[in-house]
Amino acid sequence: MVFSEKLGVLRLDETYVTSDPISPRDERRIEKHIEESIAPHVGKIRAAGFERVVGTSGTILALGQLATSTRAGHAPRRCTT
Repeated sequence: MVFSEKLGVLRLDETYVTSDPISPRDERRIEKHIEESIAPHVGKIRAAGFERVVGTSGTILALGQLATSTRAGHAPRRCTT
């Protein structure tokens, strides 16, 4: 099971931040967007035995490859990302 949401800092900054430093209003908008983005996945994550899983970029891709190959009974392949 893999879910990918576009929640990178640059994307969030470009979409929601209108001041420097970030205003409390913009911060709340970002938090709301993140919560709404991950909400559909939380039940599936908990059903798999986790409270919450969060990762970024190449690190989470490598962990996902490891988990997928292990679950399928294959030796993990070397990740080059």
